[in-house]
Amino acid sequence: MSLRNRKTTTDPLSPHESTLLQHINSQPDTLVLFAQYFANSRLAARATVTEVDSAGLTLQYVDKNMEGQLAQKEIRIQFDGPVRDVESAKRKIDALGKEAKDAMGMVCERAMRDASA
Repeated sequence: MSLRNRKTTTDPLSPHESTLLQHINSQPDTLVLFAQYFANSRLAARATVTEVDSAGLTLQYVDKNMEGQLAQKEIRIQFDGPVRDVESAKRKIDALGKEAKDAMGMVCERAMRDASA
């Protein structure tokens, strides 16, 4: 559950959530990598961040099962520590993107090596 939804807590990012959503949702390829890496969904097709707060973000994505059927799924991705302002949140989001890209790049390189062996 996000901090924003807790009645007793006012999240410092609440006034800036739309700016952060615009920042992250402008990177659709990275969001698919988020789903592939953080949700371990190798068949993720589309993804959107629906919520950002000082603790993390909520990612909704479309996943394909082995039969090719589509299903809407959701995962909460926590930051490694709370953030207090927009710039810190953007840096955390960008770091998550880099982590996912690096990890998924290694998976792709390993698969290519295995296929050529």
